[in-house]
Amino acid sequence: AMLRRRGRTSVFVPTGQTGIMIAGWGVSIDEVISDFTAGASEDLVMEAAKTASTSSDIILVEGQGSLVHPGYSGVTLSLIHGSAPDALILCHQSLRTQIRRYTLPIPSLSDLVALHRAVTAPVKAAPVIAISLNTFGMSEEDAQAAVGRATAETGLPATDPGLFARPRRVVTRTTPMAGPASTGPQPIIRARMLQDRAEDRPEIACRRQTSRLHALRKLDPGTRGSGQMRRHRYPGLRLRKTPPHRRA
Repeated sequence: AMLRRRGRTSVFVPTGQTGIMIAGWGVSIDEVISDFTAGASEDLVMEAAKTASTSSDIILVEGQGSLVHPGYSGVTLSLIHGSAPDALILCHQSLRTQIRRYTLPIPSLSDLVALHRAVTAPVKAAPVIAISLNTFGMSEEDAQAAVGRATAETGLPATDPGLFARPRRVVTRTTPMAGPASTGPQPIIRARMLQDRAEDRPEIACRRQTSRLHALRKLDPGTRGSGQMRRHRYPGLRLRKTPPHRRA
């Protein structure tokens, strides 16, 4: 939104369930068979490039996982190689010191910057150009201090975009919504979420079909369906709706 306000053409490329719900298109990369994740990422970027086609346009690819996460590093690496970014923004939750569900410590920001530089260099060099912090659970003063430490450690600009980079304004409905939670004004974003039905989202429908196959195979180990699962998981790009920026 800030890029558009500055007169730049920008396209957001969703690669996860949350991004798909926000933008209305995309592919959930963690649901794609590993052999095809880089190709799916590339295809998403090429779709976005139909709109962001000049050198001054910006394509923002949603990141997933972490290169140092034992469970999800494969998704992250495939996404980086497939999208072939020109630059990276390193995201970090300030209060988190260990990888969730593991006892492994999270490396320092400077080490992570160096790691991403080394990983991208053989395919397409992509320097980390900024640090985006999630300071959830911190006071504003502590959050500002964390931003300052990140900049001092890495020499890169840093901020918490949710706390410091947008106006603090809450838009609510003036009429209550139907249901048990209708005793007062409700955030308008909740109303929009309720209006988004699963049948209008090919990606969500695809995910449900895959989940059903998983359930069948648990009930009956002899159930075959891997080929069907592949068709639902990839090429899922063919099932998605036309991105909003491409609609007439």
